Amino acid sequence: MKSINAKVAVGSRIHILKVPTFNPDKYDTLRYSFRPRNAHYPEAGVYNVVKIMEKGNGYNSNCRRVYVSFKLDGERWTGYDYQPYKGSCSFYLYDDEFLNYDDMAWQDIEYYLHSRLDRSDYLKILPTLKHLAKMKKVEEEQDMGFVSTLLTEFGEDKRNIILEGIKWWKFKVISHRELMREDAKALRMIRGYVRRKIKELKKSVNEVPM
Repeated sequence: MKSINAKVAVGSRIHILKVPTFNPDKYDTLRYSFRPRNAHYPEAGVYNVVKIMEKGNGYNSNCRRVYVSFKLDGERWTGYDYQPYKGSCSFYLYDDEFLNYDDMAWQDIEYYLHSRLDRSDYLKILPTLKHLAKMKKVEEEQDMGFVSTLLTEFGEDKRNIILEGIKWWKFKVISHRELMREDAKALRMIRGYVRRKIKELKKSVNEVPM
């Protein structure tokens, strides 16, 4: 599991389940930066990495820190009543506090959920792994809606190109994303990708010497 998390880079999607808190053993007194100050803590889910502080860089240099930032939109208690707000929150995690959502394949998930080999090494991350599996399943079901739409348009024989196009769209920019974040734009761009690939295939076939 450490090797999978080691692949995390700026823009990668990571999954957290338990909100990280102060760890006296790592002297991490400044885990969070809130704007506004009394905004809510992050919920379990998938977040994009915005910065990575490698080992040997800065304080607490024995641990790599992965930074996450996200927008806030909700209500906060002012001391008198609840008021709407918009703001942001950034925080960091250690390698044993998150899972690499993008690179965690189903065979990896199944292995860690059911294997008894070295289980004690990753026992505390199992609840996160189970929650990640649920989110992966939901995202794959959403992806299949796109696949079905495009199969109707291009045909079953273009399935591999369509799947390739979906992967291309998710990872084409630094900040990785799911299809449903911009579903109309994603469908339009993936459709264009498939058309380009079909043209390229036809061209290569026509250029083959007889």
